[in-house]
Amino acid sequence: RWNTDLYSKLLFLTYQHGLLKRKRPGTGPKDFPISRIRPKGKLPKFSIEYALDIAVPSGDAEEFLTDSMLSSGFTRWVETHVSRLPLSDRFDTFTDDENPVEYVMRQFSGLYPVIKQDWSDKRSDLALARLCLYGVGAHRVDSVVEAGVRLFVV
Repeated sequence: RWNTDLYSKLLFLTYQHGLLKRKRPGTGPKDFPISRIRPKGKLPKFSIEYALDIAVPSGDAEEFLTDSMLSSGFTRWVETHVSRLPLSDRFDTFTDDENPVEYVMRQFSGLYPVIKQDWSDKRSDLALARLCLYGVGAHRVDSVVEAGVRLFVV
């Protein structure tokens, strides 16, 4: 039995559909012809649901995707609308001595890079500096000078 909600099932099945449908490209000129390189320009973007007004380029903005490598209309529709489904956490499938986070990290260990930083104190000055100056905050933080003092603002 698959103890999860519709959101998780649909997301998983759509991802599997995309993996099984797509052709694996080679690295030669057959799949990456120079004639398909487009001039530099702005990519179409879409907003990420549940994010702080962050827009990212669409996955289908690649230059070398052929029809067999493109995601299907169904996959794109699910990617666009899946956030509208109700999402719920189910921790009743884990016993008291099992850790859900460790389970997920073990299952998806190949997808995540090795973390080399120590974030044990997420409220420290060092953690704030890392987040604001080197992480996601670097794209959202500006510096202003007020009364001769340099301040960082969002």
